[in-house]
Order: sequence, then C-alpha cells, then structure tokens
Amino acid sequence: MQNRNKHSIYDLEYHLVVVTKYRHPVLDGEVAKRLFDISRNLLETHWPCKIFETNTSLDHVHILC
Repeated sequence: MQNRNKHSIYDLEYHLVVVTKYRHPVLDGEVAKRLFDISRNLLETHWPCKIFETNTSLDHVHILC
C-alpha cells in the first residue's frame, strides 16, 4: 500500500528483530506460537500496521511489517 503526500509517494516497511535476554534458546513450539499471536494482536490492533512475514529461531524473532 502506497501513501501519498502533495509531493511524494512512499511505502514504509519495517524489519523488526527481537532477541531474548542473554540470547537464551527458549523460542520453540508453543512459546513461539504464543509470541506471534501476541505480536500480531499488538501490531494490528494498536497501530495501523500489517504483518507481512514472520520468522523465528531459538533465540530471536524477525517480523516484517
């Protein structure tokens, strides 16, 4: 979705990377699923934002919104 001003057109995408404390490997299974559910709820209800892609490892999460 492109936004417009008088003199410009823009399309912003943010790549958010969140890391666990001390990079402990705890993001697997139900923990990762719950984290994505909370992130989606938070980003899509409180900000005019849409999540395009998510990816997880055991110690960090990538969210493209």
